[in-house]
Amino acid sequence: SRPGGAARKKPLSLDIDLSDNQISDNGGAILLRWLGALALRHRGGSKVRILKLYKNQLGDGACEQLASLISAQQAPMEEIHLSHNRIAQRGLVALLVAIATHPTGAYPRLAS
Repeated sequence: SRPGGAARKKPLSLDIDLSDNQISDNGGAILLRWLGALALRHRGGSKVRILKLYKNQLGDGACEQLASLISAQQAPMEEIHLSHNRIAQRGLVALLVAIATHPTGAYPRLAS
């Protein structure tokens, strides 16, 4: 416990599997925006470690939100599963730019 009774929260590490759920592009964007907001609100910090969203209806809007989440997280995501969605060139480019220009240079993630 810290002085004054305020205990420091432990970091939150999330493994999320929402595959094969027919999540729409808009629904995916809302989910990913919420995950980004969660990271800002959790005092101990949080990160999405594994994200499985394959076999849904995600498109470019969800990928742009995922790109924002990738850029906001200091630590890299270890797994991202997005196959069998409706992602086009715009979404793919957003993801690649977020990974290539990550503020802490977290990608490529090197195994420890």
